[in-house]
Amino acid sequence: MLRILSFFMIFCTMIDFVKSEELKVAFAGDRPPYCFQKDGLIQGIEIDLLRAAMAQFGHTIKIVIVPKVRLQKALEEREVDAAATVQNNQNNGFYFSNTYLEFQNVAISRVRDKVIIRTIADLNNYPFVTWQEAWKNLGAEFATNYQPDKNGRHPSNYFEANSQLSQNKMFWAGRVRVIIIDKTIFEHHRRLLGTDFDTSIPIVIHPIFKEKTRYSVAFRERTYRNQFDEGMKNLKGNLTYQKIIEAYK
Repeated sequence: MLRILSFFMIFCTMIDFVKSEELKVAFAGDRPPYCFQKDGLIQGIEIDLLRAAMAQFGHTIKIVIVPKVRLQKALEEREVDAAATVQNNQNNGFYFSNTYLEFQNVAISRVRDKVIIRTIADLNNYPFVTWQEAWKNLGAEFATNYQPDKNGRHPSNYFEANSQLSQNKMFWAGRVRVIIIDKTIFEHHRRLLGTDFDTSIPIVIHPIFKEKTRYSVAFRERTYRNQFDEGMKNLKGNLTYQKIIEAYK
């Protein structure tokens, strides 16, 4: 009886300690299937994963959409409690989760353009479009070649779109010869833009990035980071993680 009473007291203490909260989380929108708006509802893989992980601790998520370049800025200025899908930087005082999403970024061209790209260096021969601050996400060689100079200017063949919808439109409109993008995001936009452009034309995928781009969630508080990591571990263990991914294919 004493043992049962002791366990009950510990259990009650744990419930009291883990308080339910509404967490404001910054997401970069316009990136189907990861985060996008459809029929007036903001949805996507990122959002579903955050909700499912934190719901295990009684927390709810309030979505805050910001430009990609403002994700960590929103965290620094205390506008949000967390920022989703950022790269780990241990020097800025945030608490980063384990990797929870991996993007397979590639270079893509149209067959008719006869583009030859075997290495990152080959990009120098073609105008190409990326997302905002892509030079920070694609490895050391890419950063060396395409980071802005002291005046904030990039090489003349490097273009950043203010959204991934705009990025895909630039490619299909023929304004650039190459697009650098996650394959899943590209295919979703390819279907989406099929009524505005001929997206059925043959393309070539150039797998010049050897490693996937790994993303974490940055939190202002260690407790929430730890809860998220534990929640994600549970989601992967019971296959909910994979079911969420598959639901958007």
